[in-house]
Amino acid sequence: MAASMWQVLRKQDIMNYWQVSDFVSLVVDMVPELLMFKHRTQLNLGLRVRYIIELCRIEQPSEMILSYLDKMTSTHTTLVKESDDELVKLNFLELIQILLKDPEEKNDFFMEIFPAKYGPQYDSDLQMLFAEFLCRLSQLLPVPDLEQVRDDLKDRSDLQTVPKSVLSRT
Repeated sequence: MAASMWQVLRKQDIMNYWQVSDFVSLVVDMVPELLMFKHRTQLNLGLRVRYIIELCRIEQPSEMILSYLDKMTSTHTTLVKESDDELVKLNFLELIQILLKDPEEKNDFFMEIFPAKYGPQYDSDLQMLFAEFLCRLSQLLPVPDLEQVRDDLKDRSDLQTVPKSVLSRT
């Protein structure tokens, strides 16, 4: 799962950034000490902001964009606790409202501001934050070796579902 999420970021498959953010939120909700609050906030908000901006860029219906804005602000209130983060959120909400209402502003934004603020450096920063998340996750959940997997499978009562070739390789 984590590898496929990494591929989403590496390939800049922006239309799947929301799902990556949901995955990060799920994991960090279960293991809060995995990431510092600021790191978690930057990663989740960064992914969601980029997703919503992409919806604006490809001219999705306003209702759809506004529903994601609502999800971003209502379901993840813990993401935006600190005053600086609250200001960022308010500025972003204002930006999206402008993009939805003013075609000239939208055009100017995507011609001038978008490449500078949400371009390659933004993508690189998201990848770096996600790589740190994956590194910490892999430290928390080490991959078992083949002997551990075999022993775990032998202990299970429903060995009928395990191919015999897996159990006989010892």
